[in-house]
Amino acid sequence: MRFEDLPIQFACTAVNIENGELTVFTQGDILPAVKASMAMPGVFKPVKIDGKKNIQMVEPWKFFQ
Repeated sequence: MRFEDLPIQFACTAVNIENGELTVFTQGDILPAVKASMAMPGVFKPVKIDGKKNIQMVEPWKFFQ
C-alpha cells in the first residue's frame, strides 16, 4: 500500500542515522516508512529507504556527539 492510496492523509517521521537529518514520509510505500519510524536504536535494525538508513526519532543528536 502507498501513502497516496489512503483515504486520509498520513505521514510518519524517521531520522537518517548517518547525518541526523529528519525525514517526513508522505509518499511511496507505507510499510518501509512505518518500519523506519518504529526502528528503535539497539532494538531494531535501521531501515534503508532510498539508500539512506533510517531509525526512530529518539534524541538523534546523542548519536553524533
